[in-house]
Amino acid sequence: MKLSTQEKQLKNVSLKIPKNKISIFTSVSGSGKSSIVFDTITQEAGRQLNDTYDSFTRLFLPKYSRPEVDEIDNLSTAIVVNQKKIGGSARSTLGTITNINALFRVLFSCFATPSLGYANAYSFNDPSGMCSVCQGIGKTIAFLIGLLYFSAIDNADFVFSDPFTAEVLSGIEEQAKNHGYFVLVHNVNSAEDVKTIQRNWRFEGFIVVGVRVKEFLELNNVFDGPVVYIDTHLSKETLRELEQQMNRLFVNTNDYQTSTLAAEHLIHYGHEKIAFLSFDYIVGEPSVIQERHQAYIDTLKKYHLTFKSHWIYNNSEFERIYQELAEFTAIVVTGDYLAAKLVKFLKNKNKRVMEQLSIIGFDDITFAELMDPALTTIRLNPGNKGAIAFHQLIGLAKHEEIKNQVLLLEGELISRDSVHKIK
Repeated sequence: MKLSTQEKQLKNVSLKIPKNKISIFTSVSGSGKSSIVFDTITQEAGRQLNDTYDSFTRLFLPKYSRPEVDEIDNLSTAIVVNQKKIGGSARSTLGTITNINALFRVLFSCFATPSLGYANAYSFNDPSGMCSVCQGIGKTIAFLIGLLYFSAIDNADFVFSDPFTAEVLSGIEEQAKNHGYFVLVHNVNSAEDVKTIQRNWRFEGFIVVGVRVKEFLELNNVFDGPVVYIDTHLSKETLRELEQQMNRLFVNTNDYQTSTLAAEHLIHYGHEKIAFLSFDYIVGEPSVIQERHQAYIDTLKKYHLTFKSHWIYNNSEFERIYQELAEFTAIVVTGDYLAAKLVKFLKNKNKRVMEQLSIIGFDDITFAELMDPALTTIRLNPGNKGAIAFHQLIGLAKHEEIKNQVLLLEGELISRDSVHKIK
């Protein structure tokens, strides 16, 4: 490119700028570098480019005056990259500044499956498309807590429809709302699920429900921050190994105490032949059911009562329970939800069967007193357990001193109509 200029301090200056090479203009301040690059070359390139459009289009283009030059030959279109800060709001991104974001929104609105609707549904600047937590900014000053329920079943509807789980979650959510925290609830069944969640969100900590020993050993080292486990029972050896990991806490029911309380209540009502029903579990592995099962056996032995191994049932053996009802007069069921299912099954077989069988459950969930007969149970107050776990987690996040790594909550006997005295 050949240039002969009369612009400002560049009077009577002629120069040639080679194409397909990098040319650098450098000199002292005020010598005319910007004048030749921006006020001369760039301005004339823009003016010449505008001349290629029709008169109507030129009405909407930037206006460039002719620079004071004698001659410019072989000038190409100029692209200016300057160092000025691009104006915009907190929602401005490279996509919005270049307008490519709008094109992508139109693309997705036309071809996405399933479709969210019109293009505005794909915009973080529109109420119909923006994140309700961060309002489209991409960040929030609110604290986020991860609430994870571990289940081997990849079915969130099944997990969260369980009344005990629902009340635990409700207790956590209520406290979080009162203290200005958001709670992200997620059903997980592997360490990879946890890694994925942590990649997408920044958490103050996690509350984890339903983890057994095997899953705990896999999951525990995956978490980045503090964790409070609800109803996770570990061996004494494993707990000793965790003593140095001060950002791990456990909120459990004293399941041995509660099961002892349930069995003794039946015994005090004159029952000597008592069965036991639970969900399936691994015998010998620390767990809620293992603790309750062991307390049941120890209590029968304490009172010198008969214990028969075939009186131990799991949730798939309702028919066998019905066939063997004549052998026992009462049954300890490890959860109100399971007890309700058993009562319904037995009453479908024989409407008067509950007149001969006493039953006691655990949890005292909302509908326990609405059953027929109203269920005698051990109140564990799941909502309160969730609230305690929340406050324990906040203490860990604030690096407060924690006295006990394992917090055991006592149960309370709630006597109703499902337990009868032996005449």
